[in-house]
Amino acid sequence: MANVSFDLTDITSVMTPDLVRKLDSVSLMHRGRYSGRMRGERRSTKWGQSIEFADYRDYSPGDDLRRVDWNLYARSDRLYVKLMEEEEDRTVRLVLDTSNSMGFGTPSKISMAAGLAAAIGYLALNDLDNLVVVEPSPQGYTSSRRLRGRAGFRELLSMIASCRPSGKVNLERLLTRLASGLRRTELLVVISDLMEAGDVHRGLRRLRGRGSEVVLLHVLSRDEIEPQIADGQFELIDSETGEAISIRADNDALERYALELQSWLNGIRDTCKAVGITYLQVISDQDIEQILFDDLRRLKVLE
Repeated sequence: MANVSFDLTDITSVMTPDLVRKLDSVSLMHRGRYSGRMRGERRSTKWGQSIEFADYRDYSPGDDLRRVDWNLYARSDRLYVKLMEEEEDRTVRLVLDTSNSMGFGTPSKISMAAGLAAAIGYLALNDLDNLVVVEPSPQGYTSSRRLRGRAGFRELLSMIASCRPSGKVNLERLLTRLASGLRRTELLVVISDLMEAGDVHRGLRRLRGRGSEVVLLHVLSRDEIEPQIADGQFELIDSETGEAISIRADNDALERYALELQSWLNGIRDTCKAVGITYLQVISDQDIEQILFDDLRRLKVLE
């Protein structure tokens, strides 16, 4: 399978001005109070309580200038941001699967995953959450530095633009290692086709065991859901391992495939439901706005 890469023009063609305007009208789920240090930048409180001044902290690039105490700046020649009660830090961790199988499909699964990652990352930065992008690697995973505020959006796009589907990933190991560092206040969004080695179910259960909110966007291609294969002898190549098997394709084989696929999908859904993970199956040729503003809103991932 040929590697697929993106440049900023490809991603920017998804993040159109019209889509950005629509994203500005929603935010990511906020289902729990945050126990980190307080902060003053979030656009609004979700709890309906009065917001009162609590403390100061040093200004950081991307902070809302409306929260700067200019009187204090005049006295101290340093920028400080007002911290408000009921508003506390949250980290959004965004896992983008770049294993070899993500390059499959027309359009490819990685194309849809990249668009969703850009949109969700934009929402996190727009809410002034801390954003960390996690990319699987043969050794486990690599994490970006913490991005914050709209100033971090171009860096996010640059990271997504450098994505190339390659190699294979043990998703169970990746999720287990991630779980060990998750905090209760974090939101974890995993975008993957789940076609990896290891027990994905066990990895998902360990993630939820940390008490953080977890969203799984399960990206598949139309060809995987509804394969169009004529009768005959075919060689199938595993895009993760490169292993090949020879099969005879006929109606019976396609029916067995459909049953096995449905059983696998039901198993993933059942595991997610049992441990409270928000699950959404995504097809790579779907309209991204339908996914964002219909499906994710219905699931209350976007508010």
